Amino acid sequence: MGESGVCDRRWSAAGWVQCAAAPRHASRAQEHSEPAEEIIGLNPALTSLRSEREGLIQPTNMKLNIANPATGQQKSIEIDDERKTRIFYEKRMGQDVDADALGDEFKGYTFRISGGNDKQGFPMKQGVLTPKRVRLLLSEGHSCFRARRVGERKRKSVRGCIVAADIAALSLIVIKQGENDIPGLTDTVLPRRLGPKRATKIRRFFNLTKEDDVRKFVVRREVKSAKNPDAKPYTKAPKIQRLVTPIRLQRRRHLRSLNRRRNEAQKAQLAEYKEVVAKRQAERKAKLAAVKSRKHAAAAAQH
Repeated sequence: MGESGVCDRRWSAAGWVQCAAAPRHASRAQEHSEPAEEIIGLNPALTSLRSEREGLIQPTNMKLNIANPATGQQKSIEIDDERKTRIFYEKRMGQDVDADALGDEFKGYTFRISGGNDKQGFPMKQGVLTPKRVRLLLSEGHSCFRARRVGERKRKSVRGCIVAADIAALSLIVIKQGENDIPGLTDTVLPRRLGPKRATKIRRFFNLTKEDDVRKFVVRREVKSAKNPDAKPYTKAPKIQRLVTPIRLQRRRHLRSLNRRRNEAQKAQLAEYKEVVAKRQAERKAKLAAVKSRKHAAAAAQH
């Protein structure tokens, strides 16, 4: 036996042959070393974990989705420098942030944080004052949840509304425009596809008075037939909501008259019912009085 505890001789046809000394578990370690490397190479989770331990992973870029309501344009940019995105750290949804630190092209711009997602894709929820994920019991009407059934409630994982380094995508709204135009965000104005639909908003849009007819100022759009391209295009207009017309006023007057007549009928029925109840009570009282008088008369006759 050798020093390592492994037999250093083996028997062969020629007799005992001297073997090279080897550690006890050398063959087992050599057998499992290459498959372990192959497993780590094939598994991206193990590879990322190993790279993170060795310090080879670079910080994840943050994507900024910027929307400009004034022009109707949207633009997505990716920031790979963490020092630039630190201006959003510790800020909540709804807060305004000066974007001068993002670069010279954003000088003078002010953005408002409207939402975002973390690196695992969980959305930020307004009102959750924490920079991490929490599990909330959500129902219909809550953000970050779409109910499949009536009255359904479900516990979902949502991200807090405070921005931190784990945010992968951040949604911003342009509140104040700076000195320079940003291509694709502030250079052109996209026309809106649909106009206002509510009567009060149409009046505000065209600066109309109550005497003006709103129906003449509805924004119409031209539509081409998809089935017959050669057909003449026609126009479509939305149905005006909350429009006060003579028919609507007449309907309101009719409903008010119905309510008034219904109330009068109910009052008449109530008065008639009370009269009948009073009559029945008087009859019962007279009947009880007659019975009592007969009893007194019979008792007096016996004495």
